[in-house]
Amino acid sequence: MQEGYSTADAKIREMGFGAGMGLCNIKKFSDQFQITSEIGIGTHLKMIIHIENGA
Repeated sequence: MQEGYSTADAKIREMGFGAGMGLCNIKKFSDQFQITSEIGIGTHLKMIIHIENGA
């Protein structure tokens, strides 16, 4: 969850991915954010974003 940290290899970064900002930005713009990860099982991400109707 550290901005700029990525496990992407050089090939992926050359394609413009792996900047290490995805989860940080999701957390920043979510009203509720929960992440759990277990080695060998995977990662579960839950986010809630409240959208207001501007009408």
